Amino acid sequence: MSTNSLDFDRDIEIDYIVSDLNVLNKKSALSHLADHIAETFKVPAPVVLDQLIVQEANQNSSMGEGVAIPTLSLKQAHNPYTMLVRLSRPIAFESVDDQPVDLICLVVSPMGSGPLKLRRLSRISRMLKNQELLEKIRTTDDEDTIRALIHNPDGWMMAA
Repeated sequence: MSTNSLDFDRDIEIDYIVSDLNVLNKKSALSHLADHIAETFKVPAPVVLDQLIVQEANQNSSMGEGVAIPTLSLKQAHNPYTMLVRLSRPIAFESVDDQPVDLICLVVSPMGSGPLKLRRLSRISRMLKNQELLEKIRTTDDEDTIRALIHNPDGWMMAA
């Protein structure tokens, strides 16, 4: 497969899903993300959290409608890694539309992945703009159902 072809499984693969995470604010949500990434990639959690906070200060990851897509580049990441978190209740996130966020999709990319990282972000943001899919993710009971919804693009991909 050429590097320009679409690899749906890798572009939209969600490696880790958390449903109903209970956090009080944006910093505690980012801290939870950092803890998981630190454990997964064997890096210090404070370093990951600092990177996320600095990136959020420079460019807010909210894309509106209750969704945020923070990104992180790590030299320890040899492959892309995506974590989707559904919060138990929406939190203030300094969103572009002033709406609280209840879905956070962290995209971790290997350092220097440039165009491939942008392609993944584009695909994930397109997926998370689909209102029907968002509603299903928000109302489903478990991680397995969320994964099944995401990996069945026939229902949402054409409408996105």
